[in-house]
Amino acid sequence: MKKIIVFLALFTFCAISVFAQDNYDMTGNLGIGYTSGLSAPAIGVKYWVAEATAFEVYTGFKAGGNEDVFLIGGKVSQVIKTYKSLNLYAAGSLEADYHKPENEEQSTKCIIGGGVGVEWFVLNNLSLAAEVGLRLSGGDGKTSFGTFADGVPSVSVKFYL
Repeated sequence: MKKIIVFLALFTFCAISVFAQDNYDMTGNLGIGYTSGLSAPAIGVKYWVAEATAFEVYTGFKAGGNEDVFLIGGKVSQVIKTYKSLNLYAAGSLEADYHKPENEEQSTKCIIGGGVGVEWFVLNNLSLAAEVGLRLSGGDGKTSFGTFADGVPSVSVKFYL
């Protein structure tokens, strides 16, 4: 019974947030958020320079386990289509990653990526996003080409000030 009540509460919340919001201009809004699905979890800042164009910078690290990772990067997003509180966008990114695997030499990679994503504004100042795409990485004599996060979509949550 509890599962049904929780499901109905979540469904009602999602339905109200989708239908209660109207599309509004994000120009000049600054968002702070968390992203996973990159080489390491990252914290970033997203700024909307125009109604359909945003720039984002992010940095993150992962320590322990089998390797240490530090990354810094940036992204440009262009909204393709807006549906009420949902944006479909294309994005291009540039990232630098430092990797130090256990018992191996350190490496630095430069990564160029491109993909598509959706950003859902749960509230006017809170969004959830997911992206998929392709990345080309190179450095230290090695080059690789593949999907974001080895097939797992990059997901993020942002709070807009």
